[in-house]
Amino acid sequence: MNRIDKRKLERYEMVVYISLLLLAVVLGFVGNGINQEVIKAITINLASELLAVGILFFFINRMFLLGDSDDLPRKLLDVLTRDNSPLIMKFDLFKSELYARIQQMSKQIGEEVNTKLDLDSNELYSFHGLLGKRRGMTFQNFRVSRDADCENTNAVSFLWADTFYGNSVNAKVISKEVEPFLRIEFQSFEPSLGCNIAVRSQDQRAIELRGQELNYLCFYARIPQEALQSPDLLQDVGIAIRLVNGKCQHWDYGDKSGEYRQFSIKGDGTWTVVCIDLQDKKRWSHFTGDGNQYINQDEMSNADFSVVSAIVIKVGKFLGIRGELGYGKGMVDIKDIRFSPDLVKMS
Repeated sequence: MNRIDKRKLERYEMVVYISLLLLAVVLGFVGNGINQEVIKAITINLASELLAVGILFFFINRMFLLGDSDDLPRKLLDVLTRDNSPLIMKFDLFKSELYARIQQMSKQIGEEVNTKLDLDSNELYSFHGLLGKRRGMTFQNFRVSRDADCENTNAVSFLWADTFYGNSVNAKVISKEVEPFLRIEFQSFEPSLGCNIAVRSQDQRAIELRGQELNYLCFYARIPQEALQSPDLLQDVGIAIRLVNGKCQHWDYGDKSGEYRQFSIKGDGTWTVVCIDLQDKKRWSHFTGDGNQYINQDEMSNADFSVVSAIVIKVGKFLGIRGELGYGKGMVDIKDIRFSPDLVKMS
């Protein structure tokens, strides 16, 4: 190696040493300013390790430059960096401690977040933009208005479609009849996850069922005549249900997540009553694809419906089995969503 290359190498090495030193100093200052004890300990420990490594290799490198032979420093470096050397063992110990502390931190942070946010609260309906809760039987009657004295300004919280496969869904309130209703138009393609809409609670307030003995969720659905007259639209529409409670947890009406209990809508243009039993908690399964995922073990088999903030209606082709609905293009009307103490039958 000529003198010029050697000087360049020395300069590069000096930059590395100075960078290690500065990084160690910065980490030390940052660590002292951190209030979280676990993070503070990790940062300061890392700073001390960087400083020690920089000093160690600085002296090893000096030995390379000052020594008459390369054998001694090379042997020393081999000893220090072999698998069972004190240096490597120290790094392995530090790495395992770091991983263990990170795992402790994640659990601790989760507990702290839950303590401050209270993910077990029945008032997380505010995540949907709801203003509070109310008691009563009507969940949504679709009498929406933007008049100053009307709080029922919108009947839908969100629409969801599997856009990867090109699915689409639209919803609008039609009030030309005596009872207004929600019209849902959808199109889904195999093998997508279909389409759904989340009906918003009346007057922008979640409904509190606690103590009211309202055991059933009921509403009316139909395939409109214009859909029945079109050869391109489904004549056998099916519906599946998911409830969102006050904790913002999503619950599928089915024995397992994704195994929905399907409801067939009559293909004659008349209204079909859809009634869901809230009492049998074994028919409900926690949906992990949306909403609050903090849930204790007892709730897994005992869904909390003391407060309901949204009703998600899945639409597709009725297959007559438990599971995902089929695919196709269709239209369905929904009206008068309410809770009832008894099973509602067609009038």
